[in-house]
Amino acid sequence: MYLNNRSKKKILFVLDSPYPPVTGLNRTLINRAELLRDHLNDVEIHIVSRGIKYLTVKYDGFIVHRIGFGKKMGIERFDSIWERAKYTFKSLVYMAVTFKDIDLVVSMHFTANFISFLFHIVSRKKYVCEMVDFAFDAHKALGRGRGVLYRIPSKLLEYVECKAIPMLAERVIAVSEFMKRILVETYGIDKQKILVMGEGIDPRVLRWAKIKNTKKLTELKQKYALNKKTVIMTTGFFDRFDRVDTLIKAFKELKIRHSDLKLVVAGDGDEHFRALMDKANDNDVIVTGWQKRRRDAYHILHLADICVIPMEKRLGTDAIYSSKLYDYIAYKKPVVALNLETIGEVVEKYGIGRVARNANPSELANAIEDVLRNIDDFSSTKFNSLISKFTFESISNGYPKLIEKLL
Repeated sequence: MYLNNRSKKKILFVLDSPYPPVTGLNRTLINRAELLRDHLNDVEIHIVSRGIKYLTVKYDGFIVHRIGFGKKMGIERFDSIWERAKYTFKSLVYMAVTFKDIDLVVSMHFTANFISFLFHIVSRKKYVCEMVDFAFDAHKALGRGRGVLYRIPSKLLEYVECKAIPMLAERVIAVSEFMKRILVETYGIDKQKILVMGEGIDPRVLRWAKIKNTKKLTELKQKYALNKKTVIMTTGFFDRFDRVDTLIKAFKELKIRHSDLKLVVAGDGDEHFRALMDKANDNDVIVTGWQKRRRDAYHILHLADICVIPMEKRLGTDAIYSSKLYDYIAYKKPVVALNLETIGEVVEKYGIGRVARNANPSELANAIEDVLRNIDDFSSTKFNSLISKFTFESISNGYPKLIEKLL
């Protein structure tokens, strides 16, 4: 009912999570869509997202098409591979019927990029894929400990995400130069079609970082017994590829030398993470779980003294920026990371923390302790110019022109 205006060019953003609300998984694409909405004339923007039932609504200047999933789902992630397959099939059918006159499709993350890829095959519509999560070494990482039968589909996943999808895309947006190099050298993607453009600091997070709700922060301090404590914090959704186990061991080493420490894990994770936290058995290790509203989850970041990114080092994580890094920069928190290529380069180049060269507890403990000893070196002033450099607007200023050329 909203597709009868042919005087406007039509752009379709494909999400693999519900919208609204804006979440950690969809926020970059929504920010991109808002940028086009505000800077391009005569453009009609459609968004496909997950929903409980099929519904088309106008929201915030967009036309949102919710694909009926038949049940209430979490706001962030699919529960299984079968849910991904179900959403892919339903979205593809809906798009093939509804968007016969669409001019350009834009997507991010594997499931959404795969939908765009399949839609291109059946309709020949142009698409732009953003590569943020990367399956460079999926056959090694996902197949680890699961036998050869699991490695075969993992290798297929790598081929589809890293070669087939970007090969047919009109443009590929990579988050780092490292990722671009691997795409070109390993997978043979034409370097002329690859544009390096990170996600940047979410404008919403930047606004929240400037607001300190004293009452809320006092409540959180009391709830988690953080008064007069030095708080080491990590945030987000954790799976078996995040070295939270290493962080906990490093924290226990540090507690021997610093009795005033608390480790706050602000978020949740998969079954591996939950099993790990059940075994932690330490009153100074706190897991907050998910907050009902995304904004509430960001209040607690004000209480951190040091933030840690415990991502496991492998080719896939070397290639990406973590949104956590941008969040910590927005909140002007010193960062300790494992020795990751792209994230580590930012931490060291701009002097905003330390990098643990080896992924063992003692190395990580030493890196955290080094920041503790030199905490005055990480003043708010040091972060100001970096925030300006990494704002979403600064990083994405060429995005509207890129999309306009493809219409």
